[in-house]
Amino acid sequence: MLVDLSSLEPLLGIEAWFNDKRPRALILRPLGFLVLEEPSIRSCNAMLYALTKANIDTLHAIQNLTHVIGKSSYAGLKDADGITTQFIAARQWGQYAYSRAGFRSYTLACTNTRGCIKIGDVKFNHFSITLALLDGEAETRTTSIAPNYYGFQRFGTRRPNTHYTGLSLARGDLGRYFAELIYTKYPRETSRRGDYERLALKLLRATRSTIRALKHLPPKVLELHVNALQSYLFNRILSRLVTEYSTRVCTTYPRIPVPGCGLSKYLDALDEDVKRVYREVMGTEGVEESYFCTLRRYGIHASSYMRESCIEPAMHFSLRLKVEEYEDVEIAIHVFSLKRGEYATTFLANMYRLFEPEPYFLAGQFGQNPL
Repeated sequence: MLVDLSSLEPLLGIEAWFNDKRPRALILRPLGFLVLEEPSIRSCNAMLYALTKANIDTLHAIQNLTHVIGKSSYAGLKDADGITTQFIAARQWGQYAYSRAGFRSYTLACTNTRGCIKIGDVKFNHFSITLALLDGEAETRTTSIAPNYYGFQRFGTRRPNTHYTGLSLARGDLGRYFAELIYTKYPRETSRRGDYERLALKLLRATRSTIRALKHLPPKVLELHVNALQSYLFNRILSRLVTEYSTRVCTTYPRIPVPGCGLSKYLDALDEDVKRVYREVMGTEGVEESYFCTLRRYGIHASSYMRESCIEPAMHFSLRLKVEEYEDVEIAIHVFSLKRGEYATTFLANMYRLFEPEPYFLAGQFGQNPL
């Protein structure tokens, strides 16, 4: 079974692309989704480790490694449904660790290099992504730019609701926040660990209070939900600008603000057309700038900031070939490098209508044809 990711785009606020005709393509996860992080390393006495993982998210992998290297820091979160390599820093010395459970695995290796890494210390992410072209030899418009939307990973594809929980938090509707986090079902949802959902339910039972339960949830998780709301609003605003300006948005408005606390100071520097779009989108969604500022009472920081409106890879090349053992299925391999905060699936979605296998780990495993 294939999942049409383009069907999720409206849920994430994505409504327009530079390319009108996008042939269908299947991402061959996890073996065809390779990521290598290039971090900015700061000088300090911590030890650097290379973490390679497959079918597990960064936070769970690092959490599982605490007994080996203690508390560690990382530059960015990497895709769970692929094979990724990134660097983490820890004060404690540990040489090597390996774990495999079913289709999930990770390997930790000491680099014998010292340095520090913190969130945001990413120069580039380098990608090699393999696609099966579902429309045969249909022409693909390979472009060098794409709208810089926040990608599927920001929201989730099984339960794409992190921006809904963020909206409930921003409005101060804690009952709705916990209901969306714990109880709301989604058609594509499958059984999973649900660590945060389980913790939230346990806290609600113990405290009998949404406010007290919220105060015991990890602040980083709460911020992720609010950040997803900011991302959704940004996607909707950028969609409107892409609809009106097409590729000219890249030069007319190369950077636009992400809604958050302090948005007004950024809007003052923009023209009336952009201000109008911001007012209309935020009015339609029922969100005010003040909502983000009041989140500080929960220890959540949701400031406005500037973001590039378009993706322009530092490097990009692609090739197409046919695979005889899969009945001459045509394959496209894209190799490219993106800056911090840019999404590979967003860059590719401007060229293709993307699909993924359900479940992800069946792609390319055991020699099976995922088509």
